[in-house]
Amino acid sequence: MKKICMLFFSMFICTYGIKAQQDTIKTASVVKTFQAKIEQEGITEALEWYNNTKTKKKYDIKEMETLAYTLAEQGEFEECLAILKLNVREFPNSKAVFNERYVCNIAEYLWKSNLPEKALQFMDLNMKINPESEQAQRVYGEYYLHQGKEKLAVKYFKKAAQLNPRNNLFQIAFKVTDNDYKPTEIPNDTLKLFKSIGDFNNKTAFVYVQGGPDLELNIHDKDALHLLPNADKLLKIYPLQAAMLNPELVVSIPNLTTAQSDFENIQSAEILHRTISYLKSKNKTVYLIGHSYGASIIMEYLYKYDSPAEKIVLMGKDFDEDMRSYKGLKSGFYIRWHNGTEPVLRPFFGDLPETFTKENNLNAVVDNLTMLVKTHSAKRFTQLLNNKDLSNLIFVHARYDEANGRVSDKELQFLNSKGVKTIQTFGDHHSMLTKSFMGHLYDHLISGILIKKYTVEYILNVMNKNADHDINSIIKSLEKHKENYYPVEENNINNLGYRFLERNQLDKAIIVFGLNTHWFPNSANAYDSLGEAYLKKGDNMLAKENYKKSIAIHPNNPNAIRILEQLEGM
Repeated sequence: MKKICMLFFSMFICTYGIKAQQDTIKTASVVKTFQAKIEQEGITEALEWYNNTKTKKKYDIKEMETLAYTLAEQGEFEECLAILKLNVREFPNSKAVFNERYVCNIAEYLWKSNLPEKALQFMDLNMKINPESEQAQRVYGEYYLHQGKEKLAVKYFKKAAQLNPRNNLFQIAFKVTDNDYKPTEIPNDTLKLFKSIGDFNNKTAFVYVQGGPDLELNIHDKDALHLLPNADKLLKIYPLQAAMLNPELVVSIPNLTTAQSDFENIQSAEILHRTISYLKSKNKTVYLIGHSYGASIIMEYLYKYDSPAEKIVLMGKDFDEDMRSYKGLKSGFYIRWHNGTEPVLRPFFGDLPETFTKENNLNAVVDNLTMLVKTHSAKRFTQLLNNKDLSNLIFVHARYDEANGRVSDKELQFLNSKGVKTIQTFGDHHSMLTKSFMGHLYDHLISGILIKKYTVEYILNVMNKNADHDINSIIKSLEKHKENYYPVEENNINNLGYRFLERNQLDKAIIVFGLNTHWFPNSANAYDSLGEAYLKKGDNMLAKENYKKSIAIHPNNPNAIRILEQLEGM
């Protein structure tokens, strides 16, 4: 089972132990006691206890909110909603009763899981607290689009566009505007070209150029800089992009030309240049990090200027893009790479009718964004940067990158010849944006600590080279080389197992999932995944055995319960 929390892209979950004993309830915090009541008696009884308790002291709102999100992660959405409503009731004057982004992510997960009524309950609660929120209006628009109610969706998107015309592709399309292209003009005041978070007196600045092209900075607790250790103590700098200064350019009709797109990309590089120059004028050490389109802006910047940054990290973007990403594209479509190797044409807006996306300028937005990226991607930066000193670069690429495809051996050879440190993650386009990886990267940047390889890479290499592998032999072999690899991470192993499962390599998937149950014997998800592999192989007995183990660890695992009921009924 792929965990629900992975769908709540930026959701922060901090799980508490929920096996509180009766003899400790009296000394526990209100939230801990409430949590124990839910576990032992259910949400209704927990609420009744809270309402009738004589102590009636206020609880910690953040602690209770985190409990709600933990329950949502476990699939207990009714309980989550009840707790959020309790927060609203108990703290009527607070603007921090819940995190709006998390609640909207839960709603999106629910409607995509064919639970629209539950989704509406979360959306209605959010609208009650945030009636003038652009995000609250937008999520209704997306919900009604998913339900096939296009006119109602447009109503909410237009309202969202009035509140904030920059924050969403739908909204900029629905915004009434003169559609003629107007070149981006950069303000003279450099301080208007970036957002700074943290103490500006810090001697070290971490600069992050986000992906996109985007219309607004996406600063949150899961962006690259907030994933760094002690992020709250760091000076974090977020440069703007051309489209953030000039969002109307993405609805230009006729669509952007190659020359216009190149100009806008160069403007973004100029913004970055002025930002870095300003920081260096203040005698700061600068670490520059870019992901996806943000990395492409950095490449353009490196071509135009000699960067004074101490270290530069490029993530999720090739120097020489595989131009099959743009072959055969039609309006409103884009290419995704299956397993990082096979280009697949997909509609950008999923299952929306083409007439709807065309009539509402949505295709124009997609085509203009694509043109900005394509114009950069057509450049061969292995040639353009061949005469540059790249020894301070770190290049991070994903083996299963669905946005760019897998980097070529030729490009890696070029980078190695230029002294660039190359690092491969074994996940998708965003697989390097984790606390674990960014922590390792930080240690390397600040202290020069060697970045090791991931255990999953060793496992993959062993399984590809040797057909006669089993769990015990892999464990023993890894033990001999463990100093060269980071400790095992459950999600990485689980993802590798699913790669094999998707290719119908069932024996390999079973071995990988089996390794996860060995290393993480208290993980319900590890046994759930192993059960799924056995089920696909047709071994119902071992499938049942592992689903039962999953339920024993997590009694409210809805996926395991449903499948086990089906197996028991056979």
